[in-house]
Amino acid sequence: MKEDFIKYMGSIDMPKILIKRVESFYEFYCNIDLEEPEDIFVSEYINKRGSREFGDLRFYSPNYRMFSPDFVTNNEFVISQKGEKLSHLGINRQEYDFRKATEKSRLYVYGRYIYGAKAELKASGANCDNLKNILLKYYIPFLI
Repeated sequence: MKEDFIKYMGSIDMPKILIKRVESFYEFYCNIDLEEPEDIFVSEYINKRGSREFGDLRFYSPNYRMFSPDFVTNNEFVISQKGEKLSHLGINRQEYDFRKATEKSRLYVYGRYIYGAKAELKASGANCDNLKNILLKYYIPFLI
């Protein structure tokens, strides 16, 4: 697994057991002979008790998107082509100015592809900056 991915997971306080799970998804993807992922995003949010909850796992490569819904408990992995068109995209932000995230920052992005599938990504704290970069690179360019 890329060192940048391991650093990223550490930056969002992912437990070691979940890092190992992400590594298994990464290995699966690499073993089916598609392109090596360039970027990673893990959806997460802070619950009402103040604990971090992890949701979906996403890898991005030059030509593909790999998505595991609720990777913590689910073994499903969906692969689609990069470039699928989005009919709309919504952004909800709290205490985030799209410049520098703080511990209080929250970012929620949702959209719908023209073929009907939904996209939903959540981030808190420093992960908001990563989601912003993913949004600008892999989602905004494909709005129609």
